[in-house]
Amino acid sequence: MTDISSDPTLTPAPAQTYDAASRGGNAIVGDAARALLGLWRVQGDSLRRHLDRAATPALLHEQVTADVRRAGRLIDTGLQGFAPA
Repeated sequence: MTDISSDPTLTPAPAQTYDAASRGGNAIVGDAARALLGLWRVQGDSLRRHLDRAATPALLHEQVTADVRRAGRLIDTGLQGFAPA
């Protein structure tokens, strides 16, 4: 039987990490953009969650807005760590 552990073509490559420093400064902008676009998903999920339970359209708007703002604050808090000193 052949030992495949010594053959580099048959063993998986080590997992790569993709932190902002290894991807360059523009990676932060890309990460921020993806996070902001994720707010659309938060809004959609929130609409589905509250649609049947909200008594009025105004209450639905209030609940969905609160969910999106909460998610936005989390993004803002995470991005604060990248702000220049």
